Amino acid sequence: MRVLTSIIASIERACLFPESAPGVDTPGAVFSARKLVEGTYQYFIYYTVRGRTLLVLRIFHGTQQR
Repeated sequence: MRVLTSIIASIERACLFPESAPGVDTPGAVFSARKLVEGTYQYFIYYTVRGRTLLVLRIFHGTQQR
């Protein structure tokens, strides 16, 4: 439950400051996607902003080979 709480808190911070995470510029990446690293458990959260909506594209652990 702590992991989920930490991920949600990271996403809520991204909602307040959506431009704070660096953009993703790898081949095949969604245009204007950003990569947020959740600090405690090292989850990567990929998201994009559409108007006033933050859309989470993918969440996975940093040790996964992706």
